[in-house]
Amino acid sequence: MSSIKIFQTHESLERTYLDYIYYSFAIGTDNISHSTFNRNLSNEISIIHRKLSNETFQFTRYKLNLLSKGRQKFPREIYIPTIRDRVVLKTIHLYLQDLYFNELDYKMPQVIIKEITESIESYNSYIKIDIKNFYPSIDHEKLLTLLKEKIDCEYSLKLIRKALQPQKNEKIGGVPQGLSISNILASIYLYQIDKAFQNKGNIRYFRFVDDILILCNESEIETLKTKINKEFSNLLLEIHPITKKSKSQSGNIRNNIIEYLGYSFQGDIITVRKSTINNLYSSIIQCFSKFKYSKNKNIGFLLFQLNLKITGCIDEGKAKGWIFFFSQINDLILLKKLDLFVAQNWKKFNVDPNYLKFLKKFTKAYHEIRFNFKKSNYFNNFDSYNFSQKIGLLENIFNVSTSGLSEAEINEIFKIKTKSQINKLLIDLRNFS
Repeated sequence: MSSIKIFQTHESLERTYLDYIYYSFAIGTDNISHSTFNRNLSNEISIIHRKLSNETFQFTRYKLNLLSKGRQKFPREIYIPTIRDRVVLKTIHLYLQDLYFNELDYKMPQVIIKEITESIESYNSYIKIDIKNFYPSIDHEKLLTLLKEKIDCEYSLKLIRKALQPQKNEKIGGVPQGLSISNILASIYLYQIDKAFQNKGNIRYFRFVDDILILCNESEIETLKTKINKEFSNLLLEIHPITKKSKSQSGNIRNNIIEYLGYSFQGDIITVRKSTINNLYSSIIQCFSKFKYSKNKNIGFLLFQLNLKITGCIDEGKAKGWIFFFSQINDLILLKKLDLFVAQNWKKFNVDPNYLKFLKKFTKAYHEIRFNFKKSNYFNNFDSYNFSQKIGLLENIFNVSTSGLSEAEINEIFKIKTKSQINKLLIDLRNFS
């Protein structure tokens, strides 16, 4: 199968919207909101289906959002498509995912970190690769040539090309970040790199999107450096020089701190990168500050927010949150410091001490994830809420009056309110690489 049209029936397009986009509230350059699109859902899907069927679909100019990467760094350019475009982009993503199922090895960061911890003792050296300006540097023609190896449908290739460059008079370099197809196109582009290094039996090669780490022995470093530069040059990509003070590095595993995917390997200690910890501290302080200056000091909402940051949650069958992402650390001292930090700020911001007993702990959450996850009820599982629990959460935590609302309306508001909080959990992990 190499045609995208199998994914483009009216029913499949509507299902794609409902499954992946319905609770996404970003507004593109057409200014059509989530609620407006929903009111005209059948008509909107019909328009998308018709334009895809007769091959006249055009992507609208993406909205540009600049995301700060910190002081003295250029911001990351994130592109926001319209809702219509998001439906088509997700359709392309699902198509590529199906097409490249056997080639692309999708692993969660936690799984990669676990594999690193299990194999790191077998090597004495490492190489960490940082690609200069990766997404904007992906060559369109090179990418499309690679895609043609699997796709023989001109219509599918044309649609992908349009997604990369929605407006002829507005040039976007490389692959726009923020689209549902961004990461899979990046992985397809780097697949040749994967093949070149995964099959070498004397090293361990790890990649998550554009973050690459190689475990090796000292005698192989120079040979690997030469091969790395050659392979990336073939893809028209440039990496930072592999030197001690560069973003790309190599060295002895025991004598260096290795930072990868937000984790920090420091000898026998596996912890969290300092800047990532500071992000979490800041987000915790923000919860207390908002509570302090709010007119209606809802301690229940403060507890809800803090406990969500501490334990994460289960939503749509997936474990989400800071502690789940960093569940592979062994730095228990850090977790105790985090618990102390929350308790100290509870006192500092003069929050009623009688409610402190309802505050959850990082240490407990970590223990439950590692040793008792399947049986644990320590985590907020939004999938398991019954109707009365949903009403209780909306009434007591979000101050939403449910009187007179239908069950469908209550379920809708519950999903919207919880999604808005869950999305904030991802901010704590931003820029982990």
